Amino acid sequence: MKKWIVIALYALCALAAIGSTRRAFAAPPVSDAKDVQTERMRRHFSNGVKLYDAKPPDYEGALAEFRAAYGDKPLPSIKQNIALCLKALHKYAEAVDSLEEMLAEGNDTLKPGVREATSREITEMNAFIATVRVTIDAHVPPGMAAPRVVLVVDDAIVPTAKAALPMRFGPGEHAFRAHADGFADAQRRVTVVAGQRDVVVVLELVPVLTVARGGLRVRANVAAADVSVDGDAPRKSEWSGEIGAGAHRVTASAPGYKSVALDVTVVAGETRDFLLALEALPMPPLPPPVDGPPPSFPPPSVKKTYGMLGLSLQEQSMRLAPRLDEPAGGTRRAFSGAAFVLRAGRKLGKNADFGGIFELGILNVEDYPSPNFHQVPAKMNLYNWVLAPELRLHTRGQLRFVTSFALGLEGQILSATLAEVNTSGAGAAATTTDRKASGAGIMAMIEAGVQVEFKKVYVEGAGFLDAHAVEGLKDNGDRLFYDSPVARVGLRLLVGFDF
Repeated sequence: MKKWIVIALYALCALAAIGSTRRAFAAPPVSDAKDVQTERMRRHFSNGVKLYDAKPPDYEGALAEFRAAYGDKPLPSIKQNIALCLKALHKYAEAVDSLEEMLAEGNDTLKPGVREATSREITEMNAFIATVRVTIDAHVPPGMAAPRVVLVVDDAIVPTAKAALPMRFGPGEHAFRAHADGFADAQRRVTVVAGQRDVVVVLELVPVLTVARGGLRVRANVAAADVSVDGDAPRKSEWSGEIGAGAHRVTASAPGYKSVALDVTVVAGETRDFLLALEALPMPPLPPPVDGPPPSFPPPSVKKTYGMLGLSLQEQSMRLAPRLDEPAGGTRRAFSGAAFVLRAGRKLGKNADFGGIFELGILNVEDYPSPNFHQVPAKMNLYNWVLAPELRLHTRGQLRFVTSFALGLEGQILSATLAEVNTSGAGAAATTTDRKASGAGIMAMIEAGVQVEFKKVYVEGAGFLDAHAVEGLKDNGDRLFYDSPVARVGLRLLVGFDF
């Protein structure tokens, strides 16, 4: 059944004349059946039929067998089967060439019906073929004979008789090269599409025996384009310089533009100028407009207020007055303790805050023998508080250096228990006396430290120096402390957050 389909493609009229489709692939009759070449032809022809009818068919193998058969006996009818294989392989140009060769070789021996069917087949396949005319322009110096030119197309030499005629090609890119002794090879690559007719390809042959180099200038119409010659390193917008005579390929490309390639020929001793025009690529379509007002996005909230909680360790050295049963001139004693710290404020900018500090704590002195009765220890507690506005300066980042300045009020409350000698009665005995006093005054404080941020909270450690002049710490008009102002130092550890 496959043989019916094969023969119907090319020679409907021939089938009627032969009498059956099966005979269409039979070896053509010859005068001497015992001839060795004839027997070899019949064997190749039979192999070609089997490969063509195989499932799946082997068109490449069948083509090779039919060509071998034609080599043994160049009969025109074999060209028809060669054309069948070429068409099945989509080599339409070669298939048309084979059918035209069959018509030419068969001459008047082919029946009119066969010629008519073959012509129709050629017309149908021509729709898938482009034709190209090659013009070779040889720049022959005076006194030099015209060269013998060889034309090579797609790495195959074209016979001289065909080089001047229109040549058939399938769609795609094809390479053309002209060669002549004493001339630089002329080369071009051309892309054709189905249906094109008489595409002109000009190949210029430039002599290399006299001047082997020429000038070349290639410009692009886009300033940002990369221009390259023969694939070398590109130059911006323009390539110019001396280059070997002969064929060269120049290219230009730029973002947003379609690349351009051109085959040019440089003539020895001359300078040639070419302009490459790049076309802008089409812009993608814009999205349709959205009905209604544009969506509104609230600006990200910036937290401007901060709060901090923590503890401080503090120490203060004071000289106790005689009213606290100290000898004349007083005695210096060190008070130490801890305090609760609260801070709050508002950010003024990226590097400054303004707020306030509140501190409440206790300082006590280590128990010591009462001055008037050593057997009973003296006890003394000093409560202090701070309330002051402050200005804080700091760096930016996850790790920040912080310093602050405060000026406000500080108060102290003293509670002391002392022992006195009671000489009434049989012997000496001790009685206790309480001393209480309170006062407040101006304070100034400076603080410096570091602050480390951990996601939503930050931790701050700092040292501080507090100078205050607390007034009113007196008992019955007598001062309890000689020092004023007094310095208080300490360390603070706080945890803060923004809100």
